[in-house]
Amino acid sequence: SNESERANVLSSIAPQLPEHLLSLALDAARNLTNESARAKVLSSIAPQLPEIYSEALDAARNLSNESERARAISSIAPQLPEIYSEALDAARNLTNESDRAYALKELAPQLPEYLLSEALAAAHNINSEFYRAYALKELAPQLPKHLLSEALDAARNLTDESYRTDTLSSYIPNISKIFDTFPYDFWCELIHSLASLKRKKFLKEIGKNSHIIKELGGKETFREIADAIKEVGRWFP
Repeated sequence: SNESERANVLSSIAPQLPEHLLSLALDAARNLTNESARAKVLSSIAPQLPEIYSEALDAARNLSNESERARAISSIAPQLPEIYSEALDAARNLTNESDRAYALKELAPQLPEYLLSEALAAAHNINSEFYRAYALKELAPQLPKHLLSEALDAARNLTDESYRTDTLSSYIPNISKIFDTFPYDFWCELIHSLASLKRKKFLKEIGKNSHIIKELGGKETFREIADAIKEVGRWFP
């Protein structure tokens, strides 16, 4: 619609507007009859006009579409840290599991550490394995050490081998940052899961994590694995 297009333009230029034009943009936002368009523009103007945060937040809260409401509240939260809990509630209460997983993914990098356990629980409570795996993967880079065990257990409980392997793999960078030496038992678990993948994806994962193989087994182990892969390739081209 014309209002949606106008809102997109206003939202994109708002961060660059000089102070004397912000009042005009604000008037234009207030004159939008579409509630979603109005909330979007108000939230984009608010960082330049902090005095309208309350108005922008009210507009976000009053959105009838739950997905748009969650997205709008999340966009305001970085400037109003006291509403992070409300933003998380809006995300985890979304009926549509696809929207819920995406909202958690968008919100996770912003959340203070004390709310990450609740975000992880929200991801764990998604019924669809596909969207649960997606949410768990997206949360991986944000989780502190004390939540890793819970997150890994949630990943291990995925029954689909592909989802389980992808999700476990997504925790490798975080584990590498937290531990001085990569945990051997976790690598054994991961390599067992990788074995269920098709060859192309298996080789991609091995290549991506070759540094761990070298760290745990040295260059000789890495050469032995490379030779074994070549041998299998000759027997089963």
